[in-house]
Amino acid sequence: MTIIQSIMINADMESVWEAFADLPKWKGWCRAVGVSSRDGSIRKGLRFRLRLRLFWVPLRFKTVVEEVSVHDRVVWSARKLGIRARHEFLFTSIDGCKVILTSRETFRGFGMKIIGPLVPKKRLKKLTRRMLEELKRAAERRAGPDAT
Repeated sequence: MTIIQSIMINADMESVWEAFADLPKWKGWCRAVGVSSRDGSIRKGLRFRLRLRLFWVPLRFKTVVEEVSVHDRVVWSARKLGIRARHEFLFTSIDGCKVILTSRETFRGFGMKIIGPLVPKKRLKKLTRRMLEELKRAAERRAGPDAT
């Protein structure tokens, strides 16, 4: 299963990157996805906990950052119950004052054959959309009133 979504953020790249890359501060702006990290910045090899609330019981994942290219791309992955999840974020600057952020999530593995039919793709899409919208608001606030 693959979910791809994009959002236009009315803020400069630095504001978007700072909001995204500071994982401990996600608690202040992100309600769609729970992120728990003691480290202040995203970097290759960073391990953190991610919580998705697909149903009434949250699913918790131990996540590792595989790639970081500042202002360009972040990839993290997790494994649980025979499912391999990979989440890629692509940052594209538009005229220096806007950013298109594209999220691409891929779920694979034998666990998807068992659990996959129970995981509503529509619900995953909704969570991703909500997270992108929350990041948009956080980055636009960070950039200030002149950015929007």
